[in-house]
Amino acid sequence: MIAEAIETARAHDAHQSSTGTTLGPLHGLPYTLKDLFAVEGYDTSYGFSSRCNRPESESSVLHSTLSRLGGILLAKTNVPQTGLAFECGNPVWGVTQNPVVTGFSCGGSSGGEAALLGRGGSVVGFGSDIGGSLRIPAGWSGIFSLKPVNGRFTTRGHASSSPPLVSVTNERHALLSLSLSFFFFCFALEDS
Repeated sequence: MIAEAIETARAHDAHQSSTGTTLGPLHGLPYTLKDLFAVEGYDTSYGFSSRCNRPESESSVLHSTLSRLGGILLAKTNVPQTGLAFECGNPVWGVTQNPVVTGFSCGGSSGGEAALLGRGGSVVGFGSDIGGSLRIPAGWSGIFSLKPVNGRFTTRGHASSSPPLVSVTNERHALLSLSLSFFFFCFALEDS
């Protein structure tokens, strides 16, 4: 993904140099996604070995929209297996540590996003939250998250380990290292 991100950034730069225009309101802005958002051509393992080596045939609405608006995907980040934990580790990718305090947890289930943002690896990242899965890692990693109201954004292309009959709604949210990024993203997503 990193090599693709560099190629995409170069293509964005070339487009802007040759036309004097951007590819959208998020032109060149790097972002990351929790490993439960589908990205065409890449696995969405959600920490399960049974989901490895099964690339997605279609991207999530979130990723497709962010890309169409000019954003550049840097990486998908680690999650606990099943996503229902306040730690961040699984048998596929291992354990993600706290970016601020060595030897401590980064929290879960969006801990991979929080750890990357807490270390300055991205400007904005997207995860999900049912019972603190963004808020806890954000607090433990020295950043913050915002939780939109239920139904504000679509979750199509968003993996879930819950059986279909479970009535808990899994929300998509933004984890941020810069507060203004969130408002910029929301306006761009709503306008699209």
